[in-house]
Amino acid sequence: MEKISELLERFKKTLYQHKESRIIFKEAVSDCLRISIEVKNFSIKKDCVYIKCNSVVKNEIIINKQKILTSFYQKGGSLKILKIK
Repeated sequence: MEKISELLERFKKTLYQHKESRIIFKEAVSDCLRISIEVKNFSIKKDCVYIKCNSVVKNEIIINKQKILTSFYQKGGSLKILKIK
């Protein structure tokens, strides 16, 4: 049986990885589209990034998905992202 500290450490690592990926994704969007969106408007679940913003900005992000994801991985994004919704 695992110690609670080991379990919490694993959980902490996962949370940190998601937060870091959200920041990198925000930077990738800013660099590619020259649009500033707050980190709190992005959430990542499994292989999908969910965006909370107006539909015009969301459509621009979806249209330029490949360019943004390329920038995301070049900046050091460690999560595998397949979809943007």
